[in-house]
Amino acid sequence: MTWKPKNLSREQMEERRLEGGRLLKEGKMSKAEIARHLGVSRATVSNWAKIVKSTGIRGLRKKKAPGSEAKLSNVQKEKLKRKLDRGALACGFPTDRWTLERVRQLIVFSFSQD
Repeated sequence: MTWKPKNLSREQMEERRLEGGRLLKEGKMSKAEIARHLGVSRATVSNWAKIVKSTGIRGLRKKKAPGSEAKLSNVQKEKLKRKLDRGALACGFPTDRWTLERVRQLIVFSFSQD
C-alpha cells in the first residue's frame, strides 16, 4: 500500500501505525527504512517504538478524538431527534427547511426550561 499522509483517514492512520509497530517488532528494518516505507518521519517511528516498548502494539490503536462534553443529556438528544424528524413546519417554522439557526432556536426553546 502507498501511504499518502495528507489523504489518510483516522482508520488509515491507525493502520499505518499498526504496520509500523509490526515492522518494529519484526526487527528486519531500521527505523529510517520503516519511516521511508510508511511516509513518516524517523522521529514518528521513534515515538511508535517507545509506545510499543511501553504498552505493546495495542498502544498504537486510535483513541477517541477529544472534544467538549455534550451539553444535552441522552434523553434531550432523543427528544430533539424526534422533533427534527417531524420537520421544521411541525415545529412552527415557516418552511420545512432546517438551518443551523433554526436548530439552535429549537434547542434553546425546548431545553431552556430543563
